[in-house]
Amino acid sequence: MGRPPRPRLRAVPGNIVDEEDEARRMKADVERLIREMVKRAGQEEIEVSGLLGSFDMKDPRVLEMVATQSILVSKAVPATVATEIRRALAVAIESGYDTDQMRKAVRATFRSARADWKLDRIARTESHQAHEGGGYQALRQNGVRRKEWIAAKDDKVRQDHRSDHVHMDGMVKELDDPFVDHISGAQLMYPGDVANAVSGADVINCRCVKVANFSDLEEQMFHRAVDPGAVWRLKAATQRKFEAAFTTAVKKFLKGMEERAIEELNRQVGEQRGVSISVSNNTITGYSGHGIEVSR
Repeated sequence: MGRPPRPRLRAVPGNIVDEEDEARRMKADVERLIREMVKRAGQEEIEVSGLLGSFDMKDPRVLEMVATQSILVSKAVPATVATEIRRALAVAIESGYDTDQMRKAVRATFRSARADWKLDRIARTESHQAHEGGGYQALRQNGVRRKEWIAAKDDKVRQDHRSDHVHMDGMVKELDDPFVDHISGAQLMYPGDVANAVSGADVINCRCVKVANFSDLEEQMFHRAVDPGAVWRLKAATQRKFEAAFTTAVKKFLKGMEERAIEELNRQVGEQRGVSISVSNNTITGYSGHGIEVSR
């Protein structure tokens, strides 16, 4: 017996995700949160460093840092999910799925995007960047001259062919000089510095922190005013709170993105007529109107 005939669709959907619109929506959701993280991190850095200064959130460098991080994460998350959606639709069409099965494929893709480990990775990396970046700006604003890299004291600290944070533990640098990873070659101004990372291995899931280092001061009473271990524990506790808030925000955004994608799928399937289709190697071509092309 031959294969059963594939179900015939009234129409074949094209792109169902507007990446630019989704990026704008996500930025609106996370920028306020990142700004609050940076503000609290800056204030915390001043307190744990024993400084008597303050943290200026209106500093142009701080504003630029917040805006840049907000834009980058808001582009990356929707773009990654949109790519997976296009792949899922390409496979669905090639497999002869009907409209209902396509909806299920799209929803399954979004469930995968909201997997706990994926949300944890995003939240940890973004929270860490905001936390350490805000602290770095606070030290700069208050005239601290040196900084020190502090790694988590456990066997999870990264040390492989891609990066080595074990040997960076205790590294002291002038505030305006980068910490250099001798394996990756990354020149990071602070742990989690995405802008200067060579690859994701330098920053993703990193738990290292930087602390003020006062070894340049002559007074012995200031030489060890900061206990690196105590600062690491305090910052780790603060960052866990940041991560929880960021996870909630991203999960909420992805649920909204899912409903908008399903709505657009329904609209396209209901409106399109007489569309020709060619599927090869998970690439969809030959659409009119909302054509898409996906390559693995």
